[in-house]
Parts: sequence; C-alpha cells; structure tokens
Amino acid sequence: MELMATKFFVSNVTLKMAKVGMQRTVSAWNHHFIPGVGKPVQLQDNNFQGQRLSDSQVPSSDEAVTLYEDLGGSLTLFPCFGADPLANDATLQAEREQHFDSVTDFETVFGDLVNGDPIPFENAILRYANMTMQLVA
Repeated sequence: MELMATKFFVSNVTLKMAKVGMQRTVSAWNHHFIPGVGKPVQLQDNNFQGQRLSDSQVPSSDEAVTLYEDLGGSLTLFPCFGADPLANDATLQAEREQHFDSVTDFETVFGDLVNGDPIPFENAILRYANMTMQLVA
C-alpha cells in the first residue's frame, strides 16, 4: 500500500464491492416483512401515485451537478485515493472499466468475501492492476 497506484487499485475494487453490499442491503430491506404493515416494496407498489419518468427525462449525474452548481449550490468532491496510472486518458479508463466489469462476477466475489474467503477479492484487485498496467504499456 506504499505505492499510489496500489492504493488506487485497492480502493477502486473495494468501492465496487461496497456497491454490491449496498444494493443487497437496500434490496433486503425493501423485501423484508414488517409485522402488521407488509413489505416496503409492496407498500410502494400499492401506494405509488407518481408517474414513471424515462431515462431521457432524468439528467445524468454530471448534468445534475452542473445544474445544481449553476443554481448556486456547491458540492464537496472527495479526491481519489491513490493515483490512477490512466488518469490522463479517459478512453483507456473506460476501456479498463468495461473490460474489468465484464470479466468480474462482483456478486460472487462479494459473497465469498463476506463469508471469509478473501482470495477472489484479492484476485480481482490483481486483475484490475494487471489490466491497468497492460493499458499503460
């Protein structure tokens, strides 16, 4: 963890694992039974009074940030942990993320990790680092 690139690899893969954990937590909460009330997901479906919006009607994250800041709002952006060796090449970053996401079963890696087997997680970090270094070369 002394190298800035290693910090980046570990933190980026860890964030992907945290996302899986958060999605599982939200899903578990929404589908759990509350005595005398029911399941939150069913309550939402039964009480839903709104209108669904298409993706084209909702701004992207970048657009939402710009709109918010244009209206006088300010956001605290946290810096990356470590240094991405591909920081100056958005095309290579996107290629790495797309390839890594396509060859990594995050659900399985997360499941193994929370059940005491860190090896798939460690392998995912190594795979992410190797993909990055191959793109740098």
